Amino acid sequence: MAPRPPLHFLDLPSEIRHAVYNAYVDVDGGYVVNPRTNKLVTATGNQKHDFALQLTCKQIAREMSGLALGRNTLHFKVEYSDEERISAARFEATLAISLVRLVEFLSPDQEGGVDFTQDIEDEVVAEFPPMRPVFDAIDGLPDTYGDLQVSVAEDFAIPLSVFFKAGWRTFGLAVEQGSIPKTHSMLSYSDAERAYAASQEFCPWHYNPSRKDFTRMFGKARMIRRQGYRYWLKPHLDANGMRQFTQGKYRFSAASKAIRFLSQCPKQLRMQLRRICLHETSHSVAFPECHALGLIPYCQENPRLYVERRVNIWRTLLQTTYTDSCILSWTPENDWLFYTNPEHHGGEESANGARLASYRITRVFSRWAMEALELVRSGMPRRSFKLVFDGDPAPQLATRLFRDLIQRDATWQRVLEASWGGVEEEHPTVDMSCIRSHQGGYSFDGFPDMVDAIASNTHELIECAFETGPNPWDETALSSQFRYFPPGLERLEAACQTFADQPAQFFDLPHPLPSWTGLLAENILPEYFDSDTELDQVEAVDLYNVLEDVESDANEDDLVTDNTDTSDDEDDAATSDDEGGSDGESPPGDDSEAEKDARSYDGSETDD
Repeated sequence: MAPRPPLHFLDLPSEIRHAVYNAYVDVDGGYVVNPRTNKLVTATGNQKHDFALQLTCKQIAREMSGLALGRNTLHFKVEYSDEERISAARFEATLAISLVRLVEFLSPDQEGGVDFTQDIEDEVVAEFPPMRPVFDAIDGLPDTYGDLQVSVAEDFAIPLSVFFKAGWRTFGLAVEQGSIPKTHSMLSYSDAERAYAASQEFCPWHYNPSRKDFTRMFGKARMIRRQGYRYWLKPHLDANGMRQFTQGKYRFSAASKAIRFLSQCPKQLRMQLRRICLHETSHSVAFPECHALGLIPYCQENPRLYVERRVNIWRTLLQTTYTDSCILSWTPENDWLFYTNPEHHGGEESANGARLASYRITRVFSRWAMEALELVRSGMPRRSFKLVFDGDPAPQLATRLFRDLIQRDATWQRVLEASWGGVEEEHPTVDMSCIRSHQGGYSFDGFPDMVDAIASNTHELIECAFETGPNPWDETALSSQFRYFPPGLERLEAACQTFADQPAQFFDLPHPLPSWTGLLAENILPEYFDSDTELDQVEAVDLYNVLEDVESDANEDDLVTDNTDTSDDEDDAATSDDEGGSDGESPPGDDSEAEKDARSYDGSETDD
């Protein structure tokens, strides 16, 4: 009997070969990105991907092409970094200031004039329909609505990202048409064209801008102190003796890290990706709820890519920064101080600290949900993205918050919606979109149906990684309280008042979570709690105060320092020496140098 010829690997059926390939490339836990090198490493850290099999011959290389990235999930996580802290803090301050400036730009002056034409308004509304009631209110300011507030997006129940895009679009069209002053102070004292260009380049999901990036952002401009590098080197007292809080743990979102990685990844490799998981496990800067918008181009490019964004309820969702009048002064330290003050938690304190208050639950949940819904309207392919609210490590309490508060408020919105019809009949000329968005109990259009879909696990974009279940609240029972009020405004006002009069609820966070204030303390450097630290006083004034104090005939150019050297090489010293470098900021290696730099800071920050 003739000897059987030797069996080679390539003689095996393709199904068997591919089973071998799959087992060969599978990595426990998938891949994570090394933040310093921007390269993929195994999640476990103890397993190295071996390319030996793929390099044996051309056929195997061809058959295994893209398999490693296609079979394994890429994970991105929020992580604190001393090297990125100041960059993140400056970027947070810059986005907050840009929001305030947009509101100022859109607001009429004392005579009712604005720096944009009706044609511009019509074009922006056509592109961003949710902005219609905002512009209607602007047209009637201040008689019908009062002043436009920093919380305008939340006031009118539109995603903050829509307000940003529409506001900057309005500003850009006004720049093109020359209807605003060329030196309009949109971003500190940047000229109008530079301000608009910077807004398009530095989106909220921009990751770790370097000191040179900030120089390009502002040009030869004087910054607000919180936008400057030296401001954040150490805590200090301002000219009035007020402590400046500079010891927060400012972080970039997992989504921004993923976007940075994808932007630097060759298209050939991006097309091999199949699954990305974003772990938003801590508070991050620059309105993180809208950062998934930056993923849309990559999901459009690769329809087979699926992105799951997991948002931790306790350390991320509930710590979402409010967009209100305090946004310019917000810091993690101020947040912690607010909730440790007995005047602000109503005495509702347990043995381990202040308790979680109910009033913020639905508010922040709605913010994240609105931004997820905005993804589809902005072009995100269906079935390419999922927002997951993660209740670990306290899923039972997460279930309770969802049922007792979020489903309750969704039911109340239905009760209020049933009253709006009578108001419209009674006052046919009244703009109900403006009224309902300013009433308690209203989150946004479609909120009740969205909550029902999430509860039944049928929503295409949002789900909860904890038990939800049917809505325990009875709309009919709630509505029956107001059946004796005549339909119309009186019934609506009664319902709104009843909703507002509901007593606040307070929740203890179970083990292994710390108290609510303990969670907030995780966003602060340990040095902050050293009460023996003596602070230096910086003789400086905030640029906002300078603007308020100048004479009416003062020239703005007199307030602008023009000594920024954009070719400064100091930034090169701030980049990482690790492989791949770092495009962000690193603090000085010598503590004494940092202290000297902070002491010499005089408030007229130019990013030198």
